[in-house]
Amino acid sequence: MGIYSITSSNPTLADDISCIALSPAAIQNILTTAFKYSSNWRFKFNAGKSSVLRFTPSPPHKDSPVTWFLGTEPVCLSNSYNHLGIHLHSKLVHTEKIANACRKGRQAYFALKIREHLNPDTISRLYTRVVLPSIMYGCELWYDLRKKDLQDLNTLQHFICKHADLWNKTVKAAVTNLHIDCRLQRMLSHPDFILCNTINAGRPPFAIWKFPSNIHEIEICKFVVKLWGLPTLPPEVCTVCGSCFTNVFQHISTVCPGTVALRDAWWNTVIEDYDITLSAELCGLCPQDLYLFLLGSRLLSVTASYHNERSRHILNFRFLRDAAAWFYRHLKFTQ
Repeated sequence: MGIYSITSSNPTLADDISCIALSPAAIQNILTTAFKYSSNWRFKFNAGKSSVLRFTPSPPHKDSPVTWFLGTEPVCLSNSYNHLGIHLHSKLVHTEKIANACRKGRQAYFALKIREHLNPDTISRLYTRVVLPSIMYGCELWYDLRKKDLQDLNTLQHFICKHADLWNKTVKAAVTNLHIDCRLQRMLSHPDFILCNTINAGRPPFAIWKFPSNIHEIEICKFVVKLWGLPTLPPEVCTVCGSCFTNVFQHISTVCPGTVALRDAWWNTVIEDYDITLSAELCGLCPQDLYLFLLGSRLLSVTASYHNERSRHILNFRFLRDAAAWFYRHLKFTQ
């Protein structure tokens, strides 16, 4: 079946029928034949759902004298018609087709109900297998698209890609926040982080990384952070003074006679470079509180500027490192 040399195959699909003719009279003959066939087989066509399209560059006049009938019921003349999900226009323009395709694409994309737990690869596969087919359905009939039609398709593609990228960022943010929450819960409940929580009470743990100004001070801060998470060990005996301790770094930095020279140098710096109230409050601290102060805890009522606070922390951290280095050398020489 066809018109001249143009083949029109499969004009019928299920209960949908399309008829093509070159004149109004020929269309009426086809409609009469279809009505007689339905009468013989005792079924009925719905003229209200049928429509005639006159393919012409100029829009058809609604008051056209030509009227088509399916039996006794008239068939209206329309500018456009949706046949098998493909939008046809009497002027053979594709603007409404493209707009309808973009609308179906958006509906299909949001019908997926994409959630935060979907990763970008899954979203990409769903877009390729579900959304694109709904957009490209009937694209074989698209030809000579206008610049605006191409722009509409590109806008839809950009919108979906941007939306998927937003979900990608949302997924990354959700995973990051989940890891942070898990770490915070572990830090609050695990005994290894009791000392860390005590030192950083009232401030975030990352505040220590604002103190170093060069690579050497960064290494010192790394060493101190390791001291924050030391586990509790069984009592041991100091090989220098014979005292019993559970935290070797607290012992050698606060009471061990072997590091008295380092402690005296640290005390002299505190007395000479800082306010006298700082020295007065430090003298009233027990060894455990003094050790917490050396690790960066805010136990004192003395207020200082950021510059003085930074230099004080670096001084304390260097003292801890030097005391640990001295004790390590002592152990190495005595073994």
